[in-house]
Amino acid sequence: ATELLSVRVGLAQSLLGQQKHQTALKVLQDLKVTAKDELTSATLRAEIRAALGEAMLACGSSESALDEIRDALSLRVSSLGAGHADVGRTHLLLGRCLAELCMYGQAVNCFQR
Repeated sequence: ATELLSVRVGLAQSLLGQQKHQTALKVLQDLKVTAKDELTSATLRAEIRAALGEAMLACGSSESALDEIRDALSLRVSSLGAGHADVGRTHLLLGRCLAELCMYGQAVNCFQR
């Protein structure tokens, strides 16, 4: 089941890369519901949340994206450690989201991490 979730996350990320944000958003929203149980690793849940936040951001839902990205960051820090590259990428995504919400001071803090 975890492998199938990973493949679906990869598909959604590919859709994001192809600028098919609405389709990726739908796939990721379904994945978020599917991946709520404890059997899904924190790393995979974080991947889903980060991609969902990115899709929401691309679709203009910055406030909703903020919650998803913050959850992804929390999951990644707890499972991977603060110095991991994925944590850094999530900080950048969070900074981008905060900048779109005109929270420039907080955005700068994210970019400096």
